[in-house]
Amino acid sequence: MKTTLRLPSTFADRVHQIAGVDKDNCVVIDDGSTSLVTLTPCCHAYGKGSAHSRTGVVCRACYDEVDVKHAGGGADIAIHRDDLNIVIES
Repeated sequence: MKTTLRLPSTFADRVHQIAGVDKDNCVVIDDGSTSLVTLTPCCHAYGKGSAHSRTGVVCRACYDEVDVKHAGGGADIAIHRDDLNIVIES
């Protein structure tokens, strides 16, 4: 049985990049860079460095503090794309 991954309509153009999800259900994409990227749970965006965050990383879209794993540099996939039922919500 596949795991359902629901994403907002704003993600429609990036569905082809989905590699899977990590253990925290964060979307992991292959954006063509040197490694996989774990997107932020809040906005499905990249993380960026911030001196004003305890973790040193914030979401590029909403600036909420996020885990350091969202700054790039590889990702651990818990559920691979082939085991996901990807639903784009309208």
